[in-house]
Amino acid sequence: MTAAFLLAISPWHLQYSRAAFEVTELLFFYLTGIYFFLKSLRNPKFLWLSAISFGLTPWIYSSAKLFTPILLLFILIVWLKEIIHFPRKEIVKSVIAFLVLGLPMV
Repeated sequence: MTAAFLLAISPWHLQYSRAAFEVTELLFFYLTGIYFFLKSLRNPKFLWLSAISFGLTPWIYSSAKLFTPILLLFILIVWLKEIIHFPRKEIVKSVIAFLVLGLPMV
């Protein structure tokens, strides 16, 4: 509740979110991707939603072309033991979803 209040009165957030800059959208998709990835650690069915969210980030803001692979590499390194135990079907579905969205950008 406190975080929502501080965000509501933050001049930075008011300035950039009201003008609909791409940075605000990028933050939403990064946080959505991280949220669904962390949720997929308990239920792997959410992994494809994370992949879609991360796959859309380079289309939204050009600096995401640099930061998304770095973030995904970090996620892979930190949670490799958990990712290995995901069902192959969920991993394949997520990789395909990410490649369909991300490959045209490359």
